[in-house]
Amino acid sequence: MDYNSHKVGAISELKVLLFLAENGWEVYVPASGNTICDMIAVRGKEVLRVQVKTAYQAPRSLQINSARNKNSAMRSNGRAPISYSEEDTDIIIATHAGKFWGIPTQEVEGRQTMCLTEKYLIDKL
Repeated sequence: MDYNSHKVGAISELKVLLFLAENGWEVYVPASGNTICDMIAVRGKEVLRVQVKTAYQAPRSLQINSARNKNSAMRSNGRAPISYSEEDTDIIIATHAGKFWGIPTQEVEGRQTMCLTEKYLIDKL
């Protein structure tokens, strides 16, 4: 099976959706593709705009690309990719090998990549 980045990303989104649903969240996914966040999770009065990232093993650590994808990443001047901001999303949830990391968006602002540490590891949300 050919696992291109879109398929891998879609699988990660489904894993996060299931993780959130199992933790009592109602999860809503946008009908169109190029949206500001991947899903919205609601539990009672709590609402989270969620961006999903697939973690990858770098030489020394597990990491995520913390900038937007290539299709929406470039600034209008064609230079640096745009990182996520609190205007877009509340939390980045990364997944890899059955584990999940929850990173507040303000901690990835201005960054292109980020190392995942135990600090962000979550078993429920």
